[in-house]
Amino acid sequence: MKIALLGDYGETLVAHQAIPVALSLAARALSVSVDYEWIHSTDIDISRLKRFDAIWCVPFSPYQNPGGILAAIEFARNDEKPFLGTCAGFQHAVLEYARNVLG
Repeated sequence: MKIALLGDYGETLVAHQAIPVALSLAARALSVSVDYEWIHSTDIDISRLKRFDAIWCVPFSPYQNPGGILAAIEFARNDEKPFLGTCAGFQHAVLEYARNVLG
């Protein structure tokens, strides 16, 4: 399984340090292989996201490119790609849904 981690990585952020550990523990518990790739909000390319099995919009805001984050979340929703938004990622998922589904 390959997971895109969307957001502006901060090596000193505890949440960002914990994500690889959490993915490793989950992969071990489920006996699956999990690879991940951090994608900065300014580097989001929807065609690039198509090669991932799932998308995780990680904590920390404000994102440098909130429009890219919202576009990626919309892609995940429309493509029915598994999506997880934590903290600011969840807030942006609610915003994307409100804008594009609820109007």
